[in-house]
Amino acid sequence: MMSITFELTFSVLAETEPGESVCVVGDCERLGKWDPCRAVVLTMESSPRLPRKTADGASESSMKGHIWRKKIKFNGMQSYKYRFFIARIHEADSEESDKVINVIRWETNINPREFSPKDYMNDPKKYDSFICRFGDYGGTEHITKGWLIDQSELQIRLHSNPIHMWKPKHRKQTYRIKCTPLDYRYSDHLSDDEEDDYPSKTMPPSTFTKVYAAVMEEGKDTFRVQDKYGQVYNKDDYMIFSARTLDPEYLGFHFDFYVHETDSDADPKHVGYCYLLPVEYKYSNDVKNIPITGLKHRPIVDYLIAKPVTGINMSMEVSYQKYWKLARGPLDVGHRGMGSSYKHKKLAAIRENTIESLQSAGSHVILCIYLRYEKYLFILPSLKKKRHDLQLFQISVKDLTLAELQSMKRCFEAVDQHVGFNIEVKYPLQNEDGVYEETNFFGRNKYVDTILKTVFESAGERRIVFSSFDPDTCTLLRLKQNKYPVLFLTNGETKFYKPYKDPRCKSVQKAIHVSKITDLLGVDVFSEVLIEKPECIKSVKDAGLILFCWGEHNNDSNTINSLKENGIDGIIYDRIDHFKPTKTSIFSLEQQKKKELLDKLNVVTVDPNFSNYSGTTTDSEAGKRERERERERKRERALIYYECEHQKPQF
Repeated sequence: MMSITFELTFSVLAETEPGESVCVVGDCERLGKWDPCRAVVLTMESSPRLPRKTADGASESSMKGHIWRKKIKFNGMQSYKYRFFIARIHEADSEESDKVINVIRWETNINPREFSPKDYMNDPKKYDSFICRFGDYGGTEHITKGWLIDQSELQIRLHSNPIHMWKPKHRKQTYRIKCTPLDYRYSDHLSDDEEDDYPSKTMPPSTFTKVYAAVMEEGKDTFRVQDKYGQVYNKDDYMIFSARTLDPEYLGFHFDFYVHETDSDADPKHVGYCYLLPVEYKYSNDVKNIPITGLKHRPIVDYLIAKPVTGINMSMEVSYQKYWKLARGPLDVGHRGMGSSYKHKKLAAIRENTIESLQSAGSHVILCIYLRYEKYLFILPSLKKKRHDLQLFQISVKDLTLAELQSMKRCFEAVDQHVGFNIEVKYPLQNEDGVYEETNFFGRNKYVDTILKTVFESAGERRIVFSSFDPDTCTLLRLKQNKYPVLFLTNGETKFYKPYKDPRCKSVQKAIHVSKITDLLGVDVFSEVLIEKPECIKSVKDAGLILFCWGEHNNDSNTINSLKENGIDGIIYDRIDHFKPTKTSIFSLEQQKKKELLDKLNVVTVDPNFSNYSGTTTDSEAGKRERERERERKRERALIYYECEHQKPQF
């Protein structure tokens, strides 16, 4: 049977920074099988000729950026799915790969773009002249920041008014701070002349490293390219510089300080500089006192190193990190399964945080909390020598032996897959009085890597959302994977709990800024704050974030209904069986509805190996496969129709 070969021109309009490229990745070998490292790089047109209107009706004045194009050859008549993404591409030193991909932004609409060869053959010119707009298709626009593939990300943070001037007359001035990356890779190979060009501790600027800046302030809480003279640091600001590199052990930073004059058109005056050297990165997180040459003051630099997780295949086929369907209403979330079994006025009959508690909660709600990595873990009786001894005890997770951990039941295996998990990742924080919640804990990178590997190995099709009170843990959970969403947990401004020292944890507004800077799905707020200050709900929603709430105040039907009416997206509470007596998980109901729809449309579910085909013996293998693909396409269209009509939430 003769194979059909044709060339398709991919054209997309995208806004890019110097050094960035647009790529296309898809579900076939030619498009890299959803692997960004095997994607096809498009070519930017130097003088783009924009039509008056694109196929989606956008006017020329609304189209910004450049057009990127590439002709790609395909064989066969099956449909192809694909996505565009923007990346920085560098040559690799490794023999395993010829290039390093740093994904900056990518299209994350739940359903990818699709190309039909049959439609193309009917009107090739129409397809070749069509210009896509990056991120915009299917009636929606979803663009998500990239994740760490090979590179590490370093974040330098300045906060708590760290610049202390020696002379009182200088303390009233406002400063601009410019952060420049330095490459210490070749420090041992500089000639004497080159050393004269670069003063003490200074190396050549890092060519392939880009530094972005953000401030926890409305309008500035997304990473962007630095201004010529850096960013203005105002009183009480929380400023973050971010850079990615393959070799964090060789990346240093040079900070320049300028006096900022608001009423002057002259260039800011350069008054000093300092350095953060690679040899000072001893831990994933640390705080450094750095002297500034030229000015007698000592700012405190706080840094975080986020390293890529190894051993997990990060496909670009689908992502739920910034995806949420709002039309179906708020989610009911079971706290620790069926809820508190020892301090709530309506005690759960089943011990909290046990498999039985999670299974029971799953029959009532669509999502359940499981504090798997809590500071303290309730050990099940199975670890006791006497099987009928029901005494429980508390112990830090880090102090358990491997045998003890392996002897415990696994929630991913035992709980129905249609029950979604909100996995709260505990990490000890420092209280405002200086006392840490836990000492001698694991480093954040290794700790988060272990959790992610377990989840990716065991979750399957289960819906997962991560959450944490620690903003740095949230950052790592977001940067190390590209599939599951992350929520930032916060106490907000309340006297109910001891305040944390980290300024990012002190208010709902700061939590909003953290979520936007880190590109999280949203925030999870202590409900007392929302009850006393309902305007906080509007602030979160106006920021385009998803809002969950938690706390004992939620253990009241009037409070639950009131918060839902005010726009909460998810509400966490105890005794889910008491407040929501329905016996079937909504995810199970959705599966039943899907099956009923498919049965009604008489669409056959296709085995990926085509083992369920019952054609005649005279049919060619290619013919059989084409008919099975057509059945699969019909099934996918039916599912898409179902999700559009019923607004099924996915996360």
